[in-house]
Formats: sequence, C-alpha cells, structure tokens
Amino acid sequence: MGTDIDPAAYPRRIGVTILVRDPQGHVLMVKPTYKHRGERLGWQLLERWVEPGETLAAAAAREVKEVTGLTLPISHFLGMDQMPKEGNAAESYSFVCHGGTLSAADASAVGIEDVARGDLSGLRWVPLSLLDDAARCYEAARVRMAVRASENGIRLPLLLAGEMASA
Repeated sequence: MGTDIDPAAYPRRIGVTILVRDPQGHVLMVKPTYKHRGERLGWQLLERWVEPGETLAAAAAREVKEVTGLTLPISHFLGMDQMPKEGNAAESYSFVCHGGTLSAADASAVGIEDVARGDLSGLRWVPLSLLDDAARCYEAARVRMAVRASENGIRLPLLLAGEMASA
C-alpha cells in the first residue's frame, strides 16, 4: 500500500489542536504572534506539530503544559481536520484532541506561561456565540465540530500500535 509514493514529493505534516472548555462552555483560545498579525481574527485552539517519534497524546499534553502550565490527561480525539497545501505550507492533518472541561478555579487561573509568551500575544475564553468574531472561518468551524462531538460523547481513542496512547 503506497510503496510507489515518494514521501519527499508529497510532504505532509501532522499536528494536534486541543479543545479545552471552562464550566460555562467557553473555549480556550490563543492568539499567535507568528501569523494573522494585526488581524482582529486569528484566535485559535492550542496547537502544535507532532515531532518525529512523539505520540499525538504526548504532543497535545506537552502543548497544554507549555502554554498554560496545566497537566491534562489527553487520550482521545474529537475529529481530524485535513488542511490543503496553501502557498509554502504543506498539506497537514490536525487531530482535534479532547482536553476536557476545567474546574472554575483552574479556568480562572489559566494564563500564558513564560516559555510561550514570545509565540502568543493573548489567551482568552471565547463564548461559542462569539467564535465568528474571534476566529477565522475554518477555525470556527473546527471548534464547532469539536464541541458538537464532545457534547454528543463522540471521543475516538488515540492509539499507538493498537494500544491506548494517553499522556
């Protein structure tokens, strides 16, 4: 299967995004400094590329920890978003991971860790009713899909060689 495809000729990237909610159902979103500069839109879920040899669960947990300082158990994803090649950016696949709902105390204490301050200009809880005012259309659609999946109990396990890969 696929042995005739040269991987160098078809570069693809694998990433994770993480849906984290507060008790009111608001979504944790960040504003990167490295893209969409000066735009009102551009808020997004926490995200990162998966490094070679790293599991999806470990990448998602690492991103949450590095940005917020929180240690969240990540073991499931809510959907997978394929992004087509655009400009210099390679085609990518982003697994939208379930980060759960924080307690009111944890949600109110969330902030950007020092290590992430250079990459992010802001972090906030976005009500679903304001997604279109904060995020680009594809990101708002991704968030809505993930919230629907979560609210309907749809969680797919993150596996490593057929076994649960939780972090």
